[in-house]
Amino acid sequence: MLSLLLFSLQITLPIAILALLGVWFRRLGWITEAFNQGASKLVFNVALPAMLFVNIVNAKVEATFGWRIIGFAILFQYLWCRGCDPGINLSGCFVTVIQYSSGDDLEPLGQKRSEPEYH
Repeated sequence: MLSLLLFSLQITLPIAILALLGVWFRRLGWITEAFNQGASKLVFNVALPAMLFVNIVNAKVEATFGWRIIGFAILFQYLWCRGCDPGINLSGCFVTVIQYSSGDDLEPLGQKRSEPEYH
């Protein structure tokens, strides 16, 4: 139980500290609206794309992605649905294969989630 509490604190405490620092710096006048706009532009136009690029370059694709499954899905789609609309069928097949190969426990495409019944 204590390990779960410590784990959750390791995740949430840095975020809470940054939020509180932001409020404090705003009250001190260190953070202005002009600073917010400039920082947002810097983060969204430079920092996040750079981080995404570095993460993609350093990713071990062979260990995390099932290329054989993707190839089989594309071949199956080509052979099975030759007369169908290729855009819709290929994207649906691709998303389904990604869901199953990533191990996500997601609902299959086209199925509605069951709504909870309220009495």
